[in-house]
Amino acid sequence: MAYYPRTQPKRPWFNRVRLIIVIAIVIALGWGLTRLTYRLLHLKALSVQQVRITGSSPKRQIEIQKISEDLSLGQPLLWFNAEPLMNALMEKSWIKSVNLSKDPPDRLVIIIEDKEAYLWMVNSQGTYLVSEGGLLIDELNSSNGSKALPVVSDANLQNRASLARMCQVAKTIKIQQPEFFDLIEEMHWDDQGPVLYLQDFQVPVKLDERDPIANIPNFQSVFTSQLSTPEERSAIEGVNLRFKNQVILTLKNKIGVPTIIDGDQLPRKR
Repeated sequence: MAYYPRTQPKRPWFNRVRLIIVIAIVIALGWGLTRLTYRLLHLKALSVQQVRITGSSPKRQIEIQKISEDLSLGQPLLWFNAEPLMNALMEKSWIKSVNLSKDPPDRLVIIIEDKEAYLWMVNSQGTYLVSEGGLLIDELNSSNGSKALPVVSDANLQNRASLARMCQVAKTIKIQQPEFFDLIEEMHWDDQGPVLYLQDFQVPVKLDERDPIANIPNFQSVFTSQLSTPEERSAIEGVNLRFKNQVILTLKNKIGVPTIIDGDQLPRKR
């Protein structure tokens, strides 16, 4: 019995179909690449045309606006390199942080957070807000004149190191004893630490530099219970809060040991 090899039937159309499929794939890829290129070019054409600034004072916003527009207008929005602009803004001593976002099709949005001021410094050149580190961050103007902050007027304390030290004390009091902070009108410094002058109580109140708030609750209790009237306050020459858990009152026109009030004997707020 003879065996014959099996053969596939001839399909002359197969090669033509395969060629058509390959051509279709090439055309599709070419069309997709063309569309992708077009979209990329279109997106690249979306350039920064406007900059929106929020935060900070109106006067500072004008300055920020100019810097931002000089470094961004006409730049591709989606490929915008923010680093030079961020660096330029952070060089401003009064800026604490900068947040930048892109708002298609053509806008940058910049949010500014200013450093917080804790003191006013007053001298013959003007009146300035002072922030952490003893930095002068702004001059007195119509937008900040209502800030109720302690004043530093002693020329011997208007150097960077002294202002930084006083700012740290002021910040601690503001955070932990905000009601008391609002009463401070002036801040000075003697050879042992901070000295305050309060509203309606123009006598020196001496604090411990290492822990300026430690005795403030005791002093508030004394003030409420024993210094509530102008007559009682007028008899006081000075207050020393530098000794642990003690309020030391120096009385006017009296010679001898100052009145020492033990904090443990004072009423506490509930």
